[in-house]
Amino acid sequence: MEDDFLVSMATEEILRESGFEVHTAARAEQGLELLKEHPNVDLLLTDSACRA
Repeated sequence: MEDDFLVSMATEEILRESGFEVHTAARAEQGLELLKEHPNVDLLLTDSACRA
């Protein structure tokens, strides 16, 4: 989860180019929903200072 659009897009691009399947969320609620839809996550990156 990353609330900064540019950081999110750059990170997503790097991971996709490295062969990873990527799901992104800008808010915690979206991230939790993605985890329900895709429970077999191998790596989860979060922004520990997301704005409210």
